[in-house]
Amino acid sequence: QGLHRRFDVTAKWWHDWLRPARKTAEKLGLGYSESFLKSAMLVKSHIDKRGAVIASTDSGMLNYWRDAYAYCWPRDGAYVLWPLIRMGYKDEPHRFFEFCRRSLNAGGYLMHKYRADGALGSSWHPYLHDDGVIAPPIQTDETALVLFVFSQYYHMQNDAVLLKEFYEPMVMPMADFLASYIDEHTHLPRASYDLWEEQFMTTTYTTAVTYAALLAAADLAEIRKDNDNAVKWRAVADDMRIAAKQYFVNTQRKAFYKGITTKPTGEVSPDETIDLSSVFGAFMFGLFPVDSPEATQAIATVEKIMKTSPDKPGFPRYEHDNYRRSDEKSLGNWWFVTSLWIAQYYLEVGREDDARHIIDWARDSMWPTGVLAEQIDPATGNEVSVAPLAWSQAEYLSTMLDTITE
Repeated sequence: QGLHRRFDVTAKWWHDWLRPARKTAEKLGLGYSESFLKSAMLVKSHIDKRGAVIASTDSGMLNYWRDAYAYCWPRDGAYVLWPLIRMGYKDEPHRFFEFCRRSLNAGGYLMHKYRADGALGSSWHPYLHDDGVIAPPIQTDETALVLFVFSQYYHMQNDAVLLKEFYEPMVMPMADFLASYIDEHTHLPRASYDLWEEQFMTTTYTTAVTYAALLAAADLAEIRKDNDNAVKWRAVADDMRIAAKQYFVNTQRKAFYKGITTKPTGEVSPDETIDLSSVFGAFMFGLFPVDSPEATQAIATVEKIMKTSPDKPGFPRYEHDNYRRSDEKSLGNWWFVTSLWIAQYYLEVGREDDARHIIDWARDSMWPTGVLAEQIDPATGNEVSVAPLAWSQAEYLSTMLDTITE
């Protein structure tokens, strides 16, 4: 066909694919539309034709880290597709959920990460834990988030065929797993690895996503007239919400605990680390109302601890995050994901100016191509780790969608 013909066909394909994103970008204003469209294209470029969403295609890992980000984490994939679902895209989410349905373990859960062809990715999670606890090497929130985002996709499309395709082979086993993987002492999810893949405990974030997923599954069950499961899943979620108030509110620091560790005897030990995922999970997934005293105080504590300002609007994942940190005195590198989460909270409670400081910082930190890295060193302003990170691009999209009020 010739090179010029291929360029023309490629440009036309992208023009057609971007139509829903362009329609959305028109509502954002000239200062944001270009960065929005570039982020959408970068997100699309990380989606394999078989449905997998690759965390990062940064080739630097081949030289320096080898086995790193070129996998599909179900959590990352769900977050990456959420803004596309909100814009009305159909094909990419559908293929991703097909990928998850094929990859689902017989126990009803998704594993740590996968290759693009669906094979299991490498993992550092063990089966044997402290106190002799044997548990699957998983992060429970990955299964829960995929289930929750699938419900968002279904309600956006309102297509009965979707439930016919996915309810019995994916929704039911996922929800049954989440409803059964419960600690008998606390009525909270049993311990698994947190979303940062570091701590084996029951976190506030994982509980919040699991809570929302079970309620979403119950709604889908009612649509399918599966009333027994609807009642069962909703009852577990209700118990979880009540237990969360008992175990996750740190009254002394006026914050949420990062999580708790429960011994076989039922003794509970909380982790007081201020973690941005705890705050985000609590309000975004409805475990605590966004205007509740607990959520409001937790945000105020985060702002105080992190010492942010309009000229320094970035947030780390949690206090004293050591991952790729260059300065031991720093609380941690700034992550675009967590910083944009706080912007989403600000938009939710009407603090638009504060949200814009973070949004503009993220936009101005992009490469000319629209690429966002995973982290920023707060001391030097240099990018750290991979670039692009599909999740960073997606949270920018999600935050910009939140600014649209019409």
